[in-house]
Formats: sequence, structure tokens, C-alpha cells
Amino acid sequence: MSRTKRAVYGSATTALQYALQVLMQFALAPMVLQHAGPSAWGAFTVIMQAISYLGFLDLGFNLALERYLANACGLDDQRRRFNLLMSTGRTFLLGVNVTWAVLVAIVAWKIDWILGLDAKVAVDTVVVNDARLGLLMLAAWGALRTPLVLAGTALVALQNMAAYNLICTAANLIRLAGSLFLVWRGWGLVGLMSGNIIAEVFEKLFCFLLLRSRFPEIELRWGITDNLLFKEMLNFGSHAMVVSVGMRMMFYSDNLVVGRVISLAAASTYYSTLMPAQQAWSAISRVVYNSLPAINELYGQSAFARLREVFIRIHRYNLLMVLPLAAGIVLLNHDVIRVWLKDHAEAQYGGEWMSVSLALIAVAITTGAVSYVFVMATGRIREVSYVYLVVGGLKVVVSVGMAYWVGHGIASAVSARLGAVTMTTAVATAIMFFYINGRAQREMGLGWGKFMKESVAPAVAATVLGLPVLWILREQWHPDNLVTLGGVIGVYLLAQGGISFWALRSEDRHLVLQQAGAVLGWGRKTA
Repeated sequence: MSRTKRAVYGSATTALQYALQVLMQFALAPMVLQHAGPSAWGAFTVIMQAISYLGFLDLGFNLALERYLANACGLDDQRRRFNLLMSTGRTFLLGVNVTWAVLVAIVAWKIDWILGLDAKVAVDTVVVNDARLGLLMLAAWGALRTPLVLAGTALVALQNMAAYNLICTAANLIRLAGSLFLVWRGWGLVGLMSGNIIAEVFEKLFCFLLLRSRFPEIELRWGITDNLLFKEMLNFGSHAMVVSVGMRMMFYSDNLVVGRVISLAAASTYYSTLMPAQQAWSAISRVVYNSLPAINELYGQSAFARLREVFIRIHRYNLLMVLPLAAGIVLLNHDVIRVWLKDHAEAQYGGEWMSVSLALIAVAITTGAVSYVFVMATGRIREVSYVYLVVGGLKVVVSVGMAYWVGHGIASAVSARLGAVTMTTAVATAIMFFYINGRAQREMGLGWGKFMKESVAPAVAATVLGLPVLWILREQWHPDNLVTLGGVIGVYLLAQGGISFWALRSEDRHLVLQQAGAVLGWGRKTA
């Protein structure tokens, strides 16, 4: 199967996975708010964001593995290097996961301080005890998961994105069903965390079984036999880790800031307003992620002319998706929240300023992600790591200041404070986009003129043409229930999709039709 076809299959299953995630959020959030309350929902978002920072214990080794495994796929050596990398990764991650589990247990011990709650107050005691139990369960799973943990990474490196995405889709169904049932049964925060653990167990186990059955030549051993290779991966991973720290401070610190500086209820509002937009731009980013193994493989083959062509093409595809999304976030985000959360909607909407900021973030984060994939593939990321760390650190400091200073002491000013925090993230994301895109263009031997002409201009023109369609639909149908909202979004997607399709170059349109036909089975000969 060609690289393009594998990426198309991966993108199709990514779309399915995204649709399920949207369903999960639409179904889960109202039930959590109804049965557990905003504080439990806010506590969940803060806890999951807080423990995500413990992922840096691997010193960026997982990021290094993704690159090295993808490069190894292009070698004709009977998977010897691939197997060496797998055994090295599993052995190193055993120690990492045990350490991670210990630290999660320590977080459980101090969770009342992290959440800013008083365990002596009755209303806070339930949240604190539930959070503590859920974290201890998570710690236990973290210590046991090492034998299974790299199977998904291996499947992606081997460009089996479609199979991997289908397993993740099934895991999301389990997460949804498990979380809904447990919350409905009164387990609250413990139920939310249990649903996530059960789903991850399923995902890791089935990825492992699929890897063993589809690629029997992959040997899952233990031990680090090539110390030079291990040190090389750690060196690359350490710079990648610094990038990840900066990115996490930039994109995944706002729940912590809002929850700690303002309140858990405000963190719940922030998360609810963010979630529909974040799910949408994450789906677009995953489409780009499906191309990562192929890009690493092209770098391994030094196919630079092909890489320049792919760089322009993927940026054009990305912008043709994300610019119309940004328009939709500005015009429809409040409607989505209102239909989704109903009686809780007004308390859970962060305001128009936050929606505009989210639209800016969607464009900057997805476009920057495309360029970042190419820069990562070169391996020359030392300078990038420092820039991400500095900008991310400054963003956190400014966000804390905004959350505290804007409208401090005025209850009605919560939406202004949330908007200020989100705008800070938007500015930081835009700064990093211009930096990382310029760096990637230098690596590709391209310039801003060609990028603007061949990637940006077609997307801007297509979005401008589609924007009146969305505005008219919204004004005429007044999306105040699920049917009319679904109708507005559906018709807009069809109209904008047609406009964006014709904004592609002729060879791209032919490629899209060709690959869609291959996926759907058009034109196959019948017996």
C-alpha cells in the first residue's frame, strides 16, 4: 500500500474517531454536571492536566522513538534495527512508568492543596476523596502497563494508522459507556477516571495483540544492547522534551491556571467552552499526524524535492480545513454550548472574547503543527526547544497575571478573565507559528512568498466564499436545538467542502478523488 493511501485510510479512521469523541463529550458533560456538579467536572480537568506534566519523566524518549522507529521502517534489514529500538524503549520505559506511578501516588496525597480545597469542609471532602482514590487507581495501572505501552507507537511507525485509529475508536466507545454508567451510578469523579483507565487498558492490550499477529517478525524483548544508540536517542529526546514542556505550558496549562487562581467552577466553564473547538482542531491535527511516519521516511531517504512539494500541499490542505473551522467557532460556539449543555449553558459559556481567541488558536496551532512535523523530522531541534520553553514559560506567567488581575473581585467578570487567559494563549501560539513556520521553510529551501501564494491564498479565498453561507444559515435557521444546529453545521460542511475542493489544484483534486475511490471501492472490478 502506498504512503498516500495509508495516510488516507488513517485520515478516514481519524474522522471516525473524532466523531466519536464529539459524541462522548456531548453525552458525558451534561451528565457529569447533573450528577456530580461543576466542581467535580472542573476537578477532573485540572487533575488530568496536572498529571500530564509527569509525562516528561521519559525525557522525551517516546518522541525520539516515534522518529527512530519510522526511520527504521525504510531499512531493508529484516527489522533488526526496529527490534533493537523496541527492546531499548521497553526497558527504559519500565523504570519511567514505575517512577510515574510513585509520583501520581504523591499527587493523590497532596490533591487537596493542588485543587485548592479544604478536606475539612464537607462539600470539598467528597471531591478530595474521589480524586485521591481515582489517582491511586491510575498509579496502579501506570506501574503495570509497560509490557503493552509501545505497541501503538509501533503500529503508527509501521504506518498502520487505520487499524490503530479503529482500536482507539473502540476504546473511546468503552470510555464513553463506562464513564456514563459509572457517573450515572453515582461514582462521580472516580467514575470519570475509571472510565479512562478501562479504555486505556483495552487500547494497549488490543494494539499489542494486533502487533503480534500482523507483524510476527517484531520481537518484543528486554534490554539495552546498544549504548551509543540509547545515548543518541536520549540526546534527541531531551531536546524534544524541552519542546514538549514549552508546548504543554503554552497549550495545556490554562485549566490549571483557571482552576487554581479563579475556581474549580471557572475551570469547568473554561473546559466546556474550549472542548467543542479543541475537538475540532485536534481532528485536523491528527490528519497531519497521519503523515508523520511518511515524512520521517522521506527524510531518511533524503527525498528533499518531494518533501518541499509535500510541505506546500499539507499546509494547503490544513488551511482549507482550519480557516472555515475558525469562522465556525466565532459564529457557532455559543450555539453549540447552548444546545449541548441546555440548563447549564450560560454558566458554562466563557464568552465571545474566549470564542474569538479559540478561533485564532485553532488556526495557529494546526498550521504550526504542520511545520513542526517537518522540523522534528530533521532532528535539528535544539534552538526550537529553547524558543518553545521561553515562550511557553512567559505565557504561563502572563496567564496567571491575567487570571488574577482582570476583573479581580468582581463575580460577573469571570468571562472577561477567561477571555484574557485564552487570548494570552492565542498570542503565544501565533508567535510560535511564525517562528516554527519560518524555520521549517528554511529547512525546505522555501520562502514566505511561495507559501502565501500556494498554501494560504487558496484557503483564504475559499473561506471568504463560504462565510456568507454560514452567516445566512445561522440567521435563517436560528440553531437553538440539536436538529437545527446539526442542519446548519451539515449544510455548511457540504457547501464549504465543495468550495474548498474546487480551491485545490487540479492534480490535488484528482488525487483526492483517486484515493477516496480506493478507500470506498469505486471502480473495482466485480467477479
